[in-house]
Amino acid sequence: MVPGVDAPLIALSPATKDDADFLLTIRNHPETRRWSFETGEILPGEHRAWFLAALVDPARRLFVATQSGILVGSARLNLNPAIPWEAEASLAVHPDCQGRGVGTAMIEALCREAAALGVKALMAHIKEGNTGSRIAFGRAGFYIEQIQDGVVTMLRRL
Repeated sequence: MVPGVDAPLIALSPATKDDADFLLTIRNHPETRRWSFETGEILPGEHRAWFLAALVDPARRLFVATQSGILVGSARLNLNPAIPWEAEASLAVHPDCQGRGVGTAMIEALCREAAALGVKALMAHIKEGNTGSRIAFGRAGFYIEQIQDGVVTMLRRL
């Protein structure tokens, strides 16, 4: 894949209440849980409470990612009100869509969203063994800031 040439076209749009079930499905998929920091299955009621609170949290932006109108993943920006120029990126690509550049395209779209909010530095925390995420973030211009206690912190200046 040549970055920017044959990358999939991904659209990010703000998540709505209607996206709750899709996000839960991705989050509870065994492959997603394998690489999450919280690996347990999330119950629907627990997820719905978190999701509805996240939708109105001014320090959080939730997005769904689509490719040709089909939902392919979810992304999140965690903003830091104390340091408004920094934010944390998090995403989950539907397992059926992994390995095709979707993650990198989602990260690039998330960087554009962050920059539009005035964010100057975007970081991601990734489990050390999650090679796919490390590659996707690297292709999107992130570099390794540190590796500590099994967590890789990657950073990109916007």
